[in-house]
Amino acid sequence: MKSKWLKWVSGRQDGAYKKKMYFRFGIPGFFGMDAYMLKFEPNCLLPAHIDKVKGRHFRLNIILRGEGKFECDKTIIRTKRIILFRPDKHIHSMQNDETERKVLSIGLNTF
Repeated sequence: MKSKWLKWVSGRQDGAYKKKMYFRFGIPGFFGMDAYMLKFEPNCLLPAHIDKVKGRHFRLNIILRGEGKFECDKTIIRTKRIILFRPDKHIHSMQNDETERKVLSIGLNTF
């Protein structure tokens, strides 16, 4: 299997965005952690969904460039550029505006 590290690949949601893995590690049965750069093309739409993962999943999104509308039933922390939420528990969606959007996304799974 080819490594996806530092290469743009299609993301979930039918490839509506691209992602580049910076790191992924963990201890099976205890925790897992990852970091991705996400790239959303202009006018990209991610429909409302919940991420199906094992364990409890937390995701910290840091918006580096671009504007858009992120909707989530409930967030833990939310500022203009920082969002911490549970994608495994709360419905979320995103609609990009007319510019490219880049987001550093750091995830933590606990089992």
